[in-house]
Amino acid sequence: MTLRDGDHVNWTLRPGKDPDADPHYPGHGYTRIEDGDMIFERDVSVTLRDGTTIFIDVFRPKADGAYPVVLGYAPFGKHPHIDWDTAFPGADIPPGNSKYTAFEAPDPVVWTQAGYVIVNADPRGIGYSEGIAQFMTEQEGRDEYDLIEWLAVQPWSNGNIGTNGVSYFAMSAYQAAAQKPPHLKGVILFEALNDFYRDVKFHGGIPNYGMCHGWMQMTSRSKTAVEDMEAGMREHPTYDEFWSSRVADLSKFDVPVWMVSSWANAGIHTRGTLQAWDEVASSEKWIDLNARKEWSYFYQPEMVAKQMAFFDRFLRGNESAIDEWPTVLCQVRNSLKKNHHRVDTQYPLTGTEYREFFLDADAGSLVSIRPAAHSTGESASVDYDAKTGNATFEYTFTETTELIGPASLNLWMQALGADDADVFIGLRKYDAAGNEVNFEYLGFFENGIVGLGWQRLSLRALDANKSTPAKPYPAFTKFEHVYNDEVVNLQIPILDAATRFEAGEKLVLDIRGYDQIAGGGMIPQHPENRNRGRHVIHTGGEHASSLLLPFVPLAN
Repeated sequence: MTLRDGDHVNWTLRPGKDPDADPHYPGHGYTRIEDGDMIFERDVSVTLRDGTTIFIDVFRPKADGAYPVVLGYAPFGKHPHIDWDTAFPGADIPPGNSKYTAFEAPDPVVWTQAGYVIVNADPRGIGYSEGIAQFMTEQEGRDEYDLIEWLAVQPWSNGNIGTNGVSYFAMSAYQAAAQKPPHLKGVILFEALNDFYRDVKFHGGIPNYGMCHGWMQMTSRSKTAVEDMEAGMREHPTYDEFWSSRVADLSKFDVPVWMVSSWANAGIHTRGTLQAWDEVASSEKWIDLNARKEWSYFYQPEMVAKQMAFFDRFLRGNESAIDEWPTVLCQVRNSLKKNHHRVDTQYPLTGTEYREFFLDADAGSLVSIRPAAHSTGESASVDYDAKTGNATFEYTFTETTELIGPASLNLWMQALGADDADVFIGLRKYDAAGNEVNFEYLGFFENGIVGLGWQRLSLRALDANKSTPAKPYPAFTKFEHVYNDEVVNLQIPILDAATRFEAGEKLVLDIRGYDQIAGGGMIPQHPENRNRGRHVIHTGGEHASSLLLPFVPLAN
């Protein structure tokens, strides 16, 4: 194994899984294929600044010319390794993607026909690319910078480079854009977390091992070695430099950007995309907040057309290509696959008003007036088994209401018989007949709820400089356990969402000691938690737990 300066050998590594053992792997070596009006060059070598060689696949129009280039940079393997029509039942992916379409990447046939060059890369340490694979690091950003600048001077390139693709294809652009490559002219962030710790590896400080394991299986095809993120989670359970070094400095991200994220992607990409919306320095930015399944939405013909329109503007110079786009396009959920759009110039939306509702343990309800303590001076309380139980509080709407934006829970609780606790928060919708209303969830499910939040009690301390009442910001830097059944205060962020309620429908706050949505594999799950004994939720008096909700005036 040849190591370079960019290889973090001090991290825990795992041996790569031989890419040749992948039944979908086409074999390594330069190959040139002509297919209709497209030329496909496989395993084109590119040398990075430290001498590391990586390999890319290039799809370009057959006709001579200089074309805009759209880059995909992700560690899954640049070759197609799934059948989109059968691999994900329930994903609602439009049929017809070509055999050249890599996982979560644009279809090269469609894009070359539109006059674009599509490039997919095997980053450092993936496939036959040299070095050790590492994830969401500044080094990865420097590598992508080098590739962008290499692409800009190829004879088939017009010198204008953009990035596109779902999930990691978008995530990798944060670090690259922060490096300011001169020829990067536009970025599409299609479902793009930016903070590995907060967005996906540790929800509220609670480790998401199940999903990490599945993800590592997808990112370990390497002739060398890959960074072991599962080991990294166990070695770094708090937010330290191991995690902070992977968060791109978005004040340096000033390239034109279109962000796309779904309420359905709670627990993976939604939080990071909205954090980027707040933090990027780009003066030209748009956002599409939707209720759709990510892969289905990405490959819809009308969405592909919008991706091309964005790049027509910034890679081809068509000044009017996206003139009609609203700055913010926001889809509000009524019920499963029944939604409507709102447009605005800002997010959170204009007129957002945060209203506080107090938890009332005696009535099991959410009320607008702070409950008084009992005549004994004690607060009311409700308790549940920490491993299997839950407590619920409900509110019935008396008029049509739209809740759009972040929510937060100010919770007073005890962990009886334990020095720690993991709390799982859900906001749920019930129709007037008492039936729960579900929504699209992640890429292929339909059991989503209104909102999700998590918090490990021992990691409850907030970063005062970043916290607001609507968006508490836990620091996660050190454990603070509790003793002697102490009553403690947790300020828990609940992920952004957009949901409409009609008169007679209910919002239910669900507080429990286990995951709000069941599942496995690549679904966010937290099989290792710290719950035992009983959780006690206090309400009223000096322990007035409350829920802050984002009310938005109805559109005319």
